Amino acid sequence: MRSIVLLCLLALTPPAPAATDVTPHDFSSGMPLTLAPNQPFHRVELPLAVHAQARPDLADVRVFNSTGEAVPYAFVTGGPPSTTAPPVAVPRFPLQTAESRNVAMSVRIETDGRLIALSRSTQATAATTWLFDLSSLRTPVQSLRLDWATPIGGFSTRVFLTGSNDLQRWTPLADATLLDIPYGGQRLQQKQIGFPPAQYRYLRLAGERELPL
Repeated sequence: MRSIVLLCLLALTPPAPAATDVTPHDFSSGMPLTLAPNQPFHRVELPLAVHAQARPDLADVRVFNSTGEAVPYAFVTGGPPSTTAPPVAVPRFPLQTAESRNVAMSVRIETDGRLIALSRSTQATAATTWLFDLSSLRTPVQSLRLDWATPIGGFSTRVFLTGSNDLQRWTPLADATLLDIPYGGQRLQQKQIGFPPAQYRYLRLAGERELPL
């Protein structure tokens, strides 16, 4: 396999999360990344110039191959500082299933805003959209770490994370890729989504395909 060239491009205006027709011409600048041949996965360090021009959450960075096609990617950061608080498990609820794209649901909310019940009209094990209840937390959060049993053949999908305090108005937080791919006795994983510190009662995670949570 020959070396391939990826273009890491920065947008003048970040593309809408739902856009699927983004091309290299939609971006203001970029840089070539020449990768070693015969490798299924590649890991590169983003230069300082990219961080200087991109948004803090890198939501306006895309990767394209030499023919201009968008390719999957994931940002992997170093280990968290020792001062980082330990992770806290929060309730999660499937909102939209892969089997049925129009799922009726009802929500009960206490007067203080806590989510106490959520019911759906259908049952399914895989979903494309999940709701996380953070109403018990009293401090801002800056990342969402997920866990799942790796599906046979691996798993990779682009996801969009938004935050809300009332389940009506949602603020975009991150546009990322989740993956868990076994190959040659090794495994490449990206289960964490980082975003600027914020305090929301609820997080909503939507994927382009079902999320095996």
